[in-house]
Amino acid sequence: MTTINFFITRFPPKAEVRGSNPLGCANLFNGLPQNVPSEISDRSHCGHKETAIMASIRRRNGKYQVQIRVGSYSRSQSFHKLNDAKSWARKEEELAEQRRYLGSKYEPFNLAEILVRYLRDVTPHKRSYDTERIVLNALLKEDWVNSSLPQLNVGDITEYRDRRLASVKPATLKRQLNIVKHACATAEREWDWLSPLSQLQRVTLPKNAEHVVKRITANHEDALIEAAKKSRTKNLSKLLILAIETAMRRSELLALKWDDIDLEQRELLVRRSKNGKSRTIPLTARAHTILASMGSDCGESVFPLSANAVRLAFERCRRYAGIGHLRFHDLRHEAISRLFEKGLTTPEVALLSGHKTVSQLFRYAHTDVERVSRKLRNCS
Repeated sequence: MTTINFFITRFPPKAEVRGSNPLGCANLFNGLPQNVPSEISDRSHCGHKETAIMASIRRRNGKYQVQIRVGSYSRSQSFHKLNDAKSWARKEEELAEQRRYLGSKYEPFNLAEILVRYLRDVTPHKRSYDTERIVLNALLKEDWVNSSLPQLNVGDITEYRDRRLASVKPATLKRQLNIVKHACATAEREWDWLSPLSQLQRVTLPKNAEHVVKRITANHEDALIEAAKKSRTKNLSKLLILAIETAMRRSELLALKWDDIDLEQRELLVRRSKNGKSRTIPLTARAHTILASMGSDCGESVFPLSANAVRLAFERCRRYAGIGHLRFHDLRHEAISRLFEKGLTTPEVALLSGHKTVSQLFRYAHTDVERVSRKLRNCS
């Protein structure tokens, strides 16, 4: 295996070089570089370190494999001809030269460099890690994400938007692009990096189609539970029953540990809800029976399932039960609506559901004229 290495050091403006002449593009393919600069003055660019471009060409299995490494980012490509490999490497080197320090901000090679660091440093600490990891890994395969930052424009992003809308719902696309926006905002705010956040903000996103929530009838509930009992996903029917009985979110149910459940006191603890706070939920007789029947000998988690596995299993059960459009989250909506029907006050329901503000619960209170009239008659 033959290897050709070359090393280029880019110096920001006003860099004071002491030693031999810095390397240029013409030196790239003449073997190992000669006269590598030995020292850079500390006052050359406000204390920033120079960005090294390291590239290599290897002959492997009859092909020439080129790898360009810029800082922590690397990119590779294989070619049948050496000239093609050199040409691609020169082009990539020219694009790398466009990366620069502007003031105190670092300009990454491309959006992919931002997403890779975000995936490594930020995503693992989020509750949505599994979903976000899948989204980011898919985005990293997109050409516009791998384009050099100076070449990325709004048209590239809008083309991606239009293409994605042909296969996913507007809400799905918005969630995915919001991850990218947050990554860029994090890069600017916390890493002092430049990012294409302004281009992303200029892209118009479609409005979400309004989801009309329908009440789940007793017949539909029975059909859904029966379908879940036939599912290969373990304890899926019990998961659905608990969702209806406790008004817990899917993420909260999947994060539930046996240590969080006190069957003697007939309550469970949600350690961290969507608003970042914990809450205690009293168990109904039905919920208590379900949990008591499961036992805690199956591991630490009550439901050792992934969010995606539950989503797919729920969709299969919904179709098998012959129920129209229904989301897992609609089970929470139904549970909260039933709490109101049992006579609980809005603050009491908020305590159980984990909503921050009372106004968020108004859409769940299906108040009708007949019920109000009945209450007024009882008070007179």
